[in-house]
Amino acid sequence: MGDLCWHLKYSDPPKALEYGHQSIQISKKNGYQALQAYASNNVGVVFWAKSDYDSAVYYLDKTRALYSSLDNERGVAVTSVNLGLILQNKGEYDASLEYQLEALRIVTKLDDQGLKGSVLTNIGNVHFLNENFDKAKAYYFDALR
Repeated sequence: MGDLCWHLKYSDPPKALEYGHQSIQISKKNGYQALQAYASNNVGVVFWAKSDYDSAVYYLDKTRALYSSLDNERGVAVTSVNLGLILQNKGEYDASLEYQLEALRIVTKLDDQGLKGSVLTNIGNVHFLNENFDKAKAYYFDALR
């Protein structure tokens, strides 16, 4: 059901949310925290796609807490990236930057070069939106390395 939620997020958001909520309930009932985190992430992304940012943040905060309790650092990093992007969409640039910097610390520790490039670009974007063009440029160039 979690995969159905993910695949229907743009074409049929109400059905995606139905499957996502069912997946959360089933995984929670059976004690499958990793699947619960996956399902909660999917529901959060559906709300994000619908521009319902407050609901998206609610579910992604839950996702982040679950990944943290599972010591899934990459999950925490990816969820922090998503939270940062949502806050950027809301115009909350300082909070967005905090999440992106947290993700950068984690992906640097994990030596995840693919994700690191994306995070560095996101940080550059926040600086650009704050009109800190020199900082933005530095992060953009760092992302290219």
